[in-house]
Amino acid sequence: VSRGTSDRSRGLWLFAGSKTALQCTVIAAAELWALSFFLLVVALDRRRAVVGLLGFPFALQTSLYIGLYPSMFGTALGLAAIALWVRPGARRVLDHGAIALLLVLAAFCHVIAAALAALVVVAAAAAAPGARVRRVALVVLAGIPAATIAVLASDASVAATSSALWFDDVVDRVVFVERAFQPPNIVRPLAALALCVAGIVGAARTQRDARPEERALLAAGVALLLVAMAAPANFHGWQLIRERFVPLGTALLAAVFPVERLASRARLVSAAVVAAYVVSSLVWAADVDAEIASGARGALAAVGRVQRAPRDWLPIILDVQAGGPHGIEHFEPLIHLGDLYGMELGGVVEYSQTRLPSLHLAVHKAQPAGNVPPQEMWTEIATASTPEERSARLRSLLSLASSRE
Repeated sequence: VSRGTSDRSRGLWLFAGSKTALQCTVIAAAELWALSFFLLVVALDRRRAVVGLLGFPFALQTSLYIGLYPSMFGTALGLAAIALWVRPGARRVLDHGAIALLLVLAAFCHVIAAALAALVVVAAAAAAPGARVRRVALVVLAGIPAATIAVLASDASVAATSSALWFDDVVDRVVFVERAFQPPNIVRPLAALALCVAGIVGAARTQRDARPEERALLAAGVALLLVAMAAPANFHGWQLIRERFVPLGTALLAAVFPVERLASRARLVSAAVVAAYVVSSLVWAADVDAEIASGARGALAAVGRVQRAPRDWLPIILDVQAGGPHGIEHFEPLIHLGDLYGMELGGVVEYSQTRLPSLHLAVHKAQPAGNVPPQEMWTEIATASTPEERSARLRSLLSLASSRE
């Protein structure tokens, strides 16, 4: 459902190296998310700009740490498309063209993110009185290119495997649903959920003064969070379902918080809360980044310096979390460290992302020729009943992979 980050950073990988390319990708994803959320808030009301500052802590989300950059880019571009639609004033042909372009770019990054954003735009178009059919038709017309990309992506993607549904604990899915968006553990998830509640209550109490588009965003945000709370963690091969729905839902609910309609003292309190959340989130992120850098320094020291010489290789035993647990679900920054070393040696490490040409570009090596052995063969080797049978199966596997050496 996504093109990954390789298409967006392929040139950087070859020109500046994998480290610089990854840094640029992370910075671009975070800044685009923060900017798009700010644009959405000021599009609703310029006096609400202080709420837009939440875009910076919102950018420090779970997807940023576990590498779901396509989803982040897609959601950020979707927020920008929503901002263009809800801003006051008459919409020109150029505006519809810009919305279409943003949805196309979002679909190129991640079709689910583009689809959710398009549905929100349709809801906002249908909410305003007068000429609803015309507005919805224009939105649908603008979304046709993005829908085309979505269809092509679904045709080219690998079919999801059928598996049993798996649900997290009810408390985790409801009370701590924001862990899928604002890590770690307890404080930031509960604070983000409180921001959502504030947006719901504030918008509901000022319904008379709210624009129809704001009511549509409120309903869409509530729906997205409810879907995230009810959805399983994995669904027929699709993983991390909540990480796809919670960010957009939280952003919509926070954006509709009507701070400009509050009394002066309440506005000051709201601004102080926003400032505290922004500062505390940035301090937390800086501390985590320092721990990761310190914990990963030794493990990464030899990347790019491995010589292809006969030797006895000993296992590298390390904590894949690099610096200790950080309270971020699914965050193990060194889990694929062996892949980088394995590619430098010209081989394949287990059955993992080493089969992707983009990872070979990350270490400036061409993708070796040959086919990747079926994943089932690795399982057959592990489950062999005797050493002789295991050796025979391993020889068969190596014969298939010999052209990759």
